[in-house]
Amino acid sequence: MQDDKTDRRFAQDARVERDSAAAAALHVEPASGESAAMPSAASNRAPRNARARRFGIGIVALLSVLLIGVSAFALVNEGGSSHEPPAPADAVVSADDASANEDAADGQDEPAQEGASDAADEAEAPARTDAPSAAQAASQSDEGATAQTATDAPPAASAPQAQADSQEQSAARMVNVTVSIDSSVVGNPVSGSGSFSLPQGSTVYDALCRLTTPNGGPSYVRAIGGLAEFDHGSQSGWKYSVNGVDPAKSCGSYVLSDGDVVVWRYVTSLNG
Repeated sequence: MQDDKTDRRFAQDARVERDSAAAAALHVEPASGESAAMPSAASNRAPRNARARRFGIGIVALLSVLLIGVSAFALVNEGGSSHEPPAPADAVVSADDASANEDAADGQDEPAQEGASDAADEAEAPARTDAPSAAQAASQSDEGATAQTATDAPPAASAPQAQADSQEQSAARMVNVTVSIDSSVVGNPVSGSGSFSLPQGSTVYDALCRLTTPNGGPSYVRAIGGLAEFDHGSQSGWKYSVNGVDPAKSCGSYVLSDGDVVVWRYVTSLNG
């Protein structure tokens, strides 16, 4: 027993010495080159590791933002598409069929319209062809009627005959009258007479104006040849008669007839 304890002590002492030697070996100072290099490498690795960590964190954040944006875009598209469902295949086919039917109808109408236009042109062609002949026939008919009228018309009257007829017509529209002036009651200071052809509708005053120029107007003649009313008394003045009769109207309103005889006389009393 005592020997075993001694052996264990010696063994422990040996281990302690070995451990001390190893510790001493570890505390041996490194070479000058190694001591300078080791701190530099350690100092360089520390910033690099920090930068790598920051870069990794930035990449992760960027990827997170992109993922969120893609998710939001997908949600928005799904929400918009839910309001407008795609058209069924039957509707698309029916629209295509309708378009095809319209094209077919247009294709069928065009020949029909062309046929109708051709028929209208053919119907109008005879009318256009016959129109000139109808106009020519009407023109020929008018020419024949004009020629027949010219043939049936009596020969034109000669110029002297026409002039004589015109004169006769003018004479028929005229009246022949005789006008005279008498002032014998006061010594006949004014007198005169004449025959004249006057247009139909002429008056006694018109006939007197053809013989002389009176003083006054159609309503009342105040003086003739300088002999005036009231020259020989308060009742003196001029009066007229037609065919021996004193008309009860003014000289400008009495219309003469063919063959009338007019006498203007100066009187000194109303009954003269």
